[in-house]
Amino acid sequence: MQQRQQISTLQADSQVTQLEKELRRHQALLRADATRLESAQAFLDQVAGWARQQDVAGVELWGPVPAPMARRAGRHRVHLLFQADRRDALHGLLQQLPAHAADMPAAKRVRWSLDVDPLDLY
Repeated sequence: MQQRQQISTLQADSQVTQLEKELRRHQALLRADATRLESAQAFLDQVAGWARQQDVAGVELWGPVPAPMARRAGRHRVHLLFQADRRDALHGLLQQLPAHAADMPAAKRVRWSLDVDPLDLY
């Protein structure tokens, strides 16, 4: 009986440790909105392509995907999430991003913002 309790405790501790590890990941959210969905999507596709070419070890990209509230005030909203275990790897990429994003052809048709350590995904 005591051995089962110890095993259950170890399993619970392992799950908590995994959850803590996930919560400690560093994130940045690139938001884009435009009057046409295709414009916002194209912009984030271009940014994602550029970011993947940088091949920064440990940085993951999620998206582009529609925002949880995909349309607001007549504008379509799309997100691109950057995630990494190491803050320095993520920030190294993010420091270059604004200059490159502003020069992309699709940037002229969208409003965009970069949120480092976002509190929510809206």
